Amino acid sequence: MKFVVAKCPNCGAQIEVDKNSDSTRCEYCNSKIIVEEVLGNNKFNKIQINNLPKFENYLILGDRNYNDKNYAEAYKYYEKALELDPQNENVILKHGFSKTLSAKFSDTDVNSSINALKNAGVIMKKENAQEKYEQAVLECKNIINETYNKLLNYYKSVGLKKDEVQFFNYKLQECLNGYEYLYSIAKYDELKIDLLERIIKTIDNIISSKVFLTGQMMSSGVPTKAFYHMSSPSVAKFKTARQKYVRELNELKNSISKQQVGNKTDNNIKEGFMNHINNFTKMNIIKKISFLVGILFMFVGLLAFFNGHFFTYLFWAATGLLFIPEIKERLVKKLEKKIKDADLLITAIKIFLVFMSLIVLVVAIGLETKK
Repeated sequence: MKFVVAKCPNCGAQIEVDKNSDSTRCEYCNSKIIVEEVLGNNKFNKIQINNLPKFENYLILGDRNYNDKNYAEAYKYYEKALELDPQNENVILKHGFSKTLSAKFSDTDVNSSINALKNAGVIMKKENAQEKYEQAVLECKNIINETYNKLLNYYKSVGLKKDEVQFFNYKLQECLNGYEYLYSIAKYDELKIDLLERIIKTIDNIISSKVFLTGQMMSSGVPTKAFYHMSSPSVAKFKTARQKYVRELNELKNSISKQQVGNKTDNNIKEGFMNHINNFTKMNIIKKISFLVGILFMFVGLLAFFNGHFFTYLFWAATGLLFIPEIKERLVKKLEKKIKDADLLITAIKIFLVFMSLIVLVVAIGLETKK
């Protein structure tokens, strides 16, 4: 078996072909290839592809390079795939994302990712692929983060001239525009907070003074440096925007904090209610009857209160509370430290309150009858 090196006409990958075989398959794009030789010639002559270039092949190669972070190569394959299916949202996204990720400092391009997200988003919304769209938003945010960090690292590691610093500032503004767009479409508070914090941080970097090389040398041979400052109107515009975003960030955090407190309160109420239910189911028959009598007394007390009989309400509500076993037990425990027969005392008070409640109720009914 003799192999020669050839180039796949579909994906361009280098492959080894058995020159004695009639056909083979590309190990990269899986396209079927027909091998032909010129009679009497030992050299490999040509390879013909059996199928026309397929969208799936370009997509596989694009994804493979994208996952391997070979973004420039991935962009080329997505470009070809996009020509075959310009309405495929996955290709639209990866085409734009790979262009942004493959760019160096001199050609940084956040707009490609934002435009890709916008175009793919239109298709996803028509297909009701909301979850897929939200995932694309997060991926786009991460790409802008990577571009932003790439810009900062380049500025810190390399001495820039004045025009390069201005270009750096302009590219930071592109990142800012990208963050602002993502914030405008963000659905969840956690993502909004993250984007607002990044927006504020990016504005701070844009308006800060920046060192640049003047191109001149000091007598010691060290390059001279100067500071680049944005114009006052531009700085004022960004500061106004910053104040707005800081205010929105604080309002959002306060809103979330209040919501969490409300949820905690609701949970406590639910938990307390369930505890009472559990305690009730564990009670013996006497305690259950006592509990229900207590609820009845408090209910009658509320009716009296709404009818304007405040004293009747006080007696009936107090009596009802003492009939609740859990409340009675707590009172007994507190009084036991000071009074020996606390349980007996509570029982006596309860009997007294029942008697007084009945008297007050009779008096209240008599007064209502006279009216």
